[in-house]
Amino acid sequence: MLSRGVPTATATAYNDVIKETARSVTNSRSIDSVSIRRRNNGFVSNSLCRRVAPVMAVKVDEQRTGVAVDVTEKRLADRLRMGSLTEDGLSYKERFIIRCYEVGINKTATVETIANLLQEVGGNHAQSVGFSTDGFATTTTMRKLNLIWVTSRMHIEIYRYPAWSDVVEIETWCQGEGRIGTRRDWIIKDHSNGEVIGRATSKWVMMNS
Repeated sequence: MLSRGVPTATATAYNDVIKETARSVTNSRSIDSVSIRRRNNGFVSNSLCRRVAPVMAVKVDEQRTGVAVDVTEKRLADRLRMGSLTEDGLSYKERFIIRCYEVGINKTATVETIANLLQEVGGNHAQSVGFSTDGFATTTTMRKLNLIWVTSRMHIEIYRYPAWSDVVEIETWCQGEGRIGTRRDWIIKDHSNGEVIGRATSKWVMMNS
């Protein structure tokens, strides 16, 4: 059975963990400065950081004074997707409608569909806290070192498969694990009644591309 833990770190702490992990590749250091420990049936970070909203795009507008003013704008995809960080910043939630082409002959979502949705939520979570938008959710340091994230292990438990046109809500969070790895967990719920219909956990490691 998967652990029924709660979201493990703030968005900024998560960002710091991954950046420190990338630096450790060249410095041979572990990420002890941002260790995660369990307390009161949950995880807390030793690093107390406040969340900083990422800049998705910057629009430069010329006013009558001739001074350029930066106006932060979200990309169209960010405005349309049905997901966001939770109020406490500990995790990310997103809703999806199960499409007709995502179900099998039994009219319920396939395992492939579930796995794709989990990956999509994980990538959107990383982008929402300021990681790159190239699809690999890498940091600046990782790109300089030609590193990408690779799934080394994933375990999915489905208690009830969603059917065509069902709306599911997927919540995800992560924590540092080892020098060059991170763990990401998910909870899948039926959005109509809040029932937990699945859980998943995974291990991601850095690999040279």
